[in-house]
Amino acid sequence: TQVTTTTGMDTDASNMFTDIIEDMGNNTITFKEHGTFRYEANEIVNKLKAFKAGDEIIIGFDAIKLHSKDTPRIDNIFMLSYAELALGDMNGDRHIDAIDATCVLTEYSLLSTGGTSSLTSSEKTAADVNKDNKIDANDATLILGMYAYNSTTLTPFETMEEYLEHVNNTPKWTEIEPSSSTQNASASYKLFNKDTIIDTTDLVFKGTITNLKEYEIEAKGENGEKLGPFTKSIVEVTVDEVYHGEINKDTIKIYYPTSLSTHYDGSFILRENQEYIFLTNDISEAIDKKYNVKKYADTSLSAGLRNGVMPVIDNVVSVYEEYFNNDESAMSKAIPQDDVLDKMPEEARGKWFLTFNKNDFVELLGGLFKNNA
Repeated sequence: TQVTTTTGMDTDASNMFTDIIEDMGNNTITFKEHGTFRYEANEIVNKLKAFKAGDEIIIGFDAIKLHSKDTPRIDNIFMLSYAELALGDMNGDRHIDAIDATCVLTEYSLLSTGGTSSLTSSEKTAADVNKDNKIDANDATLILGMYAYNSTTLTPFETMEEYLEHVNNTPKWTEIEPSSSTQNASASYKLFNKDTIIDTTDLVFKGTITNLKEYEIEAKGENGEKLGPFTKSIVEVTVDEVYHGEINKDTIKIYYPTSLSTHYDGSFILRENQEYIFLTNDISEAIDKKYNVKKYADTSLSAGLRNGVMPVIDNVVSVYEEYFNNDESAMSKAIPQDDVLDKMPEEARGKWFLTFNKNDFVELLGGLFKNNA
């Protein structure tokens, strides 16, 4: 619809067209085919400021022209979007948010009750986010997922295509039921290196295990090949005491890179509602990139269940002997196993572990980290 005018009189007209912006001036917009329009109201300014010269848009507005030689003034915009809708951007405002998800759900509800689609061809293409030739709740979920992600990150995705690539390449964690019984297995351990363990440890703390979970993780390799499923575990611990590093929360989640249902000979079994001292380190960027671990855990038990875990039962700590067997002063504080068998985990009795009073052990532990500082 073209603006019609009568010389010397107020004339209103509605406009609705698709055109390319040639220029964005000082409160003016010039179209390739439809000429120049001016605007003054802040509401109009805010609506048009997202666009630039070269953009092809669909615009619907009310205009007023006081005299035949005046530039028509836009008083109200009732339709505004890019001519080519981006995937997921239902209203064409170049922002993918809850409004777009609502549009998709409204269409889904309409179709589910036997109604006729209210969308244009371009809108249908934008709404079918997962490209399965259906418009449904799955599409809305992806839109909301991108909106939620972009709302909480410093590096938001600019397009839905980028977000979908991220989703498709993000490792999938599926919680599984841990085995009701622990399976014993032999293990070949790396040569124990106390200095390396101490140097790479970022946190040392005591706490009670409140929850043990196992997951199967499926990931993709650098060339898109399927990796897994691998069994990994998350150990949730209520923190009681911190001996090294800083923890700013009462509960911490530890990533353990294998199944907790398998007990390797010479290591400890983790049990809910039992106290332990843990040696953990920061989750590496490589591991996080591969398995998305930081979404599920705060720290990593990479030293394993032999070197990074010390059970505490009635103030008696069991610890792998290599930490102190060359330290005469430390060994003098060790308690004979026979005196505290009822305060040791069954899997540690008679094997390569020392036992200490907790206070003595904490003092020795502090010495280890002080000497390696």
